[in-house]
Amino acid sequence: MTQPFQLLPPNRQHLPQDCFLAPEPVSSPPSPRIKCPKADYRSWTTWPEVGQTMRYAPAVHLRQSWRAKPEEGFTPGTAAVAHAQNELIIYAELSDDDIFNPIRENGIHAYRCGDVFEIFLRAADEENYFEHHITPNNCTLQLCFPSSSVFRRIKKSEDSDWARDFAGTTPVSSHVLVQTDQALWRILAIIPLNAIFSNPAREIPAEWRFSLCRYDYIIGKESPILSSTSAYRKPDFHDLDAWGTLTLVEESLPQDLS
Repeated sequence: MTQPFQLLPPNRQHLPQDCFLAPEPVSSPPSPRIKCPKADYRSWTTWPEVGQTMRYAPAVHLRQSWRAKPEEGFTPGTAAVAHAQNELIIYAELSDDDIFNPIRENGIHAYRCGDVFEIFLRAADEENYFEHHITPNNCTLQLCFPSSSVFRRIKKSEDSDWARDFAGTTPVSSHVLVQTDQALWRILAIIPLNAIFSNPAREIPAEWRFSLCRYDYIIGKESPILSSTSAYRKPDFHDLDAWGTLTLVEESLPQDLS
């Protein structure tokens, strides 16, 4: 189970003024295969402490792999991943000129209304997968699907309420910092991996498949700009074959090297 964890409120800490994660290189692999090192998040109390550690973690970049070039209005996003034994740590920095989402409660399809960061995750040897949405207001929606074929089937049904019928209960600890003066929002999510796969009694597997995705709305534009860390041939976030691979390793990240 996720350990009790809370960052200090923004008004009680010195906020970061820069991005900690490097921008996307000129060339990067179509879908990431990364080794996910250990990090001890329990001592973090401020956003600079988060960034000063996660800057050394493997980074992945959100892009539009289904397009020859990014569409007008596209802004970059970068995420870094690490783990703490049975917990996955995801830290993301998303550039955004107008950060907004009007939804103010959990369990709502907020991606239809405004900006959302989405986490998709499954054990590499299982079909069932986890989907978790986070808004700039730190409102969340969590879904768990038995397989992608089930998702395809219910997507065609007008009677299915995804938020009700496939609601997840994994205790994700999420934290969001919106910095409009920097046109940036930051996300920290800590996910207990033993709550993701179908048999929690088994040992946590080392290999996972993942995709980090984004709905970026621009005021005055009807449709959001989509992006992802996965090499989709079309913007279909539930194409599990395109997801990246991460392997949990014993190597630890350095601490407090700022």
